[in-house]
Amino acid sequence: AFPGEISIDPDEPRRGDKVRLRLVRHGQTHQGEECEVGVIAVERYDVTESDSDGGSSRSTRESNEFEQWISVATTIGEETIEMQIPVEGPFSYEGDAMSFRWRAEAKIHRKMRADRRAVAPFWVHP
Repeated sequence: AFPGEISIDPDEPRRGDKVRLRLVRHGQTHQGEECEVGVIAVERYDVTESDSDGGSSRSTRESNEFEQWISVATTIGEETIEMQIPVEGPFSYEGDAMSFRWRAEAKIHRKMRADRRAVAPFWVHP
């Protein structure tokens, strides 16, 4: 787990708004690890797949439609980073077959292991 937490203000911005990411780190990272914070818009969409027997099944796929990352210090403490939600980026939407979800994320890159992450979902208005 990420040794801290991330939050966003405001938590319901509009496209084009600036947001402040507040990162609080409770624990130190290890030598060689790097820390980044960012905002990500993920599109989730349903696809229908056919099998060789003529049947079909529905599954959900994901793709990042927007992401922006900034490197930050790896020391214990608190930091505020300002970022901007793109004017042309997607707004949040929850549909039956498609959705767009936004999140603020802090991650520590670790060699040969899974990244440690803290996530704060938020809603973007048009």
